[in-house]
Amino acid sequence: MPLNAVSAVLPFVYALCGLTAVGFAALYGLRLRNRRRGKLSTAYREKHRDYFNYVGANLEGEEALRPPAGSLEPLELRVIGRKLEEWMEGIEGRHRDRLAELCLTLGLVGLERGRLRSRLPWVRIDAAHRLGAMRAREAAPEMLTLLALEPPGPAGFVIARAAAKCTRSADDLRQLAELLAARAPGSRELAADILASSPLDPQPLYAELLESEDEPLILLALAGLAGGGRLAAPTALARLADDARKEVRVKAAKLLLAYPHLLPNGRLDAFLRHDDWEIRAAAAKAAGELGNPANAVRLRRSLRDGQWWVRHHGAVALTQLGDTGFRVLCETAGAPDESPETRKAAYDAIHEALNRASSPWTDSESLQLAVRWKQMAAAMTAGGYPSGAQQPAFAAGAPVSLAAASSGGPAPVPAERRIR
Repeated sequence: MPLNAVSAVLPFVYALCGLTAVGFAALYGLRLRNRRRGKLSTAYREKHRDYFNYVGANLEGEEALRPPAGSLEPLELRVIGRKLEEWMEGIEGRHRDRLAELCLTLGLVGLERGRLRSRLPWVRIDAAHRLGAMRAREAAPEMLTLLALEPPGPAGFVIARAAAKCTRSADDLRQLAELLAARAPGSRELAADILASSPLDPQPLYAELLESEDEPLILLALAGLAGGGRLAAPTALARLADDARKEVRVKAAKLLLAYPHLLPNGRLDAFLRHDDWEIRAAAAKAAGELGNPANAVRLRRSLRDGQWWVRHHGAVALTQLGDTGFRVLCETAGAPDESPETRKAAYDAIHEALNRASSPWTDSESLQLAVRWKQMAAAMTAGGYPSGAQQPAFAAGAPVSLAAASSGGPAPVPAERRIR
């Protein structure tokens, strides 16, 4: 290589080496700083051990918790704050409120509110998380503003959960719900879980959102009500079950069908005949949960449905109706005029029910049921799908020996996995 070419390259090489050296020096400096901070944090935790004991011993008291004596270094204050945050995440009620007041008295809330205005996004996110852990209600407006300005992404959910923990009123909760519905319409279950982090009960808000015309808000409310453990706003749900928007009506109907014993007369039958197969499948499942043998005729109609999931839930539901439902399954499996899909759904349910009832872990009553059902199945399904000639004998209740029941039970079903 010519000498002048080497001379031209040398400045770039020197600059690259210099940058590399500066980078290594910076990393080494950060490592030393973090090590020093770690040692100081450990020393501060040890220094304030008596203070932490004092706080823990006086959580039940009425007098306000006092801050430590003397002035505190910024890192020292943060160490105390981290310990209080750990406690607050594990307790609730009056004890957590007393710790929140202490955080405010110590100046921790003001410190983190100042960090919310940092130009560095990771500092703002960390500050929001800390404020949420401290249940700093004073910071709720700033947290909601920060969430509104935050671009879509995982960091927004961290801020949203922290803001939920700081909500002061129903207006704060509604504003947060509107921001979540607009930012992440495909994460409604996560949004509902975030709203559940609030110290306020979100159920009244969900009932209010069901009356709105905004589809994302309605779907968020339906997702929240699905995990409520009780049927809320049944009138609004009944109206939405007939909504023109498919996702809304399907989710509203499923919520109603989660409590089938509360449905008015005729509503379950209407759902079993609904145009949406998702609703028909949920209705068939609900009919089985009711356990009323009178629904066996309706569920036999579900066995003839064109959708596999409706046939499957209808067949499983029939096994929950006792002897009446099992008899319908056997009759359907052996009926030559039924479609192959219908007969297979019935036959699969028979096979699975007998395997479940014959499990060695079942109680004596279940074992007696297994014997009785094996007798029924043997009379109807010996040698595979039964012929029509076997049906009269079964209908007349012809006795079948236990040996015949054990040997002439349902033939093995081809292995098949269906994932919804």
